[in-house]
Amino acid sequence: MVIPKSQFVLLIGDSGSGKSTIVDILLKLRMPQRGALIVNGKNLNEYNLKSWRSSIGYVSQEVMLFNKSILENILDGKPEATMEEVISICKRVNAHDFIDGFPEGYDTNIGDMGGKLSGGQRQRIALARSLLRNPEILIFDEATNALDQHSEDQIIQEIKEACKGKTVLFITHRLSTMEHADIIYELSDGKVKKL
Repeated sequence: MVIPKSQFVLLIGDSGSGKSTIVDILLKLRMPQRGALIVNGKNLNEYNLKSWRSSIGYVSQEVMLFNKSILENILDGKPEATMEEVISICKRVNAHDFIDGFPEGYDTNIGDMGGKLSGGQRQRIALARSLLRNPEILIFDEATNALDQHSEDQIIQEIKEACKGKTVLFITHRLSTMEHADIIYELSDGKVKKL
């Protein structure tokens, strides 16, 4: 499987097909049992763990937000960011308008796990937090599967627009997202197949 730089790569497969295992290997949480992961001609094992992980933005299906303000949740991605940087990123992911619509704006407390926000709003906050760090690679691990088809299509379009020039690995089990991808891989029966 080859994931070219600056491409939107879709990885599809049924539950249990190994999609999350690939993410674990990419994040260096797990080592491959066979073969190697080569990044820019170098074995991933040769990369410093901290610098490698700092080059990756990760958004999962279970968005991890905390019982604090929207701003504090976004700044978890880059604590030293300016307010101008935060607003710019939020505009890129279509989050600024709904945030600005709250009486307390960016200072709005979102409750446990972001419970005061809709699913789409939580996804946009998580995306803003990841993009604020300006990672080279973004991994979305079934990040939109809890959304309806219309909301998913809208967020994927926003992701594609916000992540131009970045390498994106978008993992899902929904075939309907195929139209958005530059490259599509399918995991099935322990094998990877390019579609």
